[in-house]
Parts: sequence; structure tokens; C-alpha cells
Amino acid sequence: MFRRRRPRRRPVPPPVRRAWLARPLPPRVLQRLRRAEAHMQAGRYAEAAALWLDLAQAARRGGWTARAAGLTLRAAQALALAGRVEDAQALAGPALDTLVQHGRLGWARGLAQRLEDALRQAGAAAQAEAWHATWVARLPARPPTAGPAAQPAVLTLPTHCPACGAPVRHDEVEWAPDRQAAYCAYCGVRVAPAGG
Repeated sequence: MFRRRRPRRRPVPPPVRRAWLARPLPPRVLQRLRRAEAHMQAGRYAEAAALWLDLAQAARRGGWTARAAGLTLRAAQALALAGRVEDAQALAGPALDTLVQHGRLGWARGLAQRLEDALRQAGAAAQAEAWHATWVARLPARPPTAGPAAQPAVLTLPTHCPACGAPVRHDEVEWAPDRQAAYCAYCGVRVAPAGG
């Protein structure tokens, strides 16, 4: 006669997304990251930029705003090398703002410097100088090394991520809580020290 009511379940909040807690990227995404890096190495900058912009859009839809900003900056670097300087600068400013807001100063500094180098390589010296004054000079040279986020000074990381092929740099990766490995800024894969 009387039905027993089911208790209401409270919605579970989404997990905090940190690189070391992230689920692995699907193989097709890793393949696209590798393909973008291969295009970049082969000098096919427009193709690399298109792939990175697609991946950045997917990352943004998935809630990975810092990763999307990093991918957007790689696309801006490729666009600058392809001679599309105005497009590169239009993409890069908001993406750098996002990285700074997320506290990824090392990654922002490295990507801003690489974009400046790409602008110079593309023959846009005046734009490179303006970019340097606007962004590179304003970002701190190194992220703070005191406290729990300090990176270990003794580990030597490989130069490229074994999963996606992206460049791996000490000041741009997110370090594991045990400080014995880092996570690729682009795909989130754990990168063990070279020779380890």
C-alpha cells in the first residue's frame, strides 16, 4: 500500500583536476599531439597550428583551461613561424593571461619566450620587441622555488615527452607529490627522470 521512497542522492562535486590525478588521455588524443609535434619538426607549421587549436578547443570543453591555454600558445608559436604574426599575437595574449591566473608562471614564461623567438625567426623583429616588452619582461624569470611546489634540482628529465613528443622543461612541468617525476604539461603523462 505504501511505497518506500528512495533517499535523494546529493550530486557529487567534480574532482579537482590536477595533472597527477588526471585520467590518461585517450590514445587518439595522444596521436594527435604526436602528429602536431611531427608537423612542427618537419616545418609544416600551419598544420601543426590547426591540430593544436583543435586540441585546445577540446581541452577547454573538458574543463582543462590551463592545458588549453598551453596548447593555444603552441599554436600561436606555429602560426608565427608560418608567417601569420597577427593571428599568433591575437591568440597568445589571452592564453598567457589564463596560465598566469592558474599560477603556471614557469610554463607561461617558457611559452612566451618561445613565441618571441618564433616571431624573430619569422622576421618580425618589431613585433618580437613589443611582445618582449608586453609579456616576457613582465613574467618572473623563475617560478618561486620555496615551499611544497619546489622542483627537485637533481633530477634530469628527458627533453621530450615519451607519450606525446612535446618538449619537457623543468620550469614548465607539474611536479609529482613525491618529487621523483614530473607530468607533461600537454598530455599529463608521468615523465620519469632520464636514466631512471
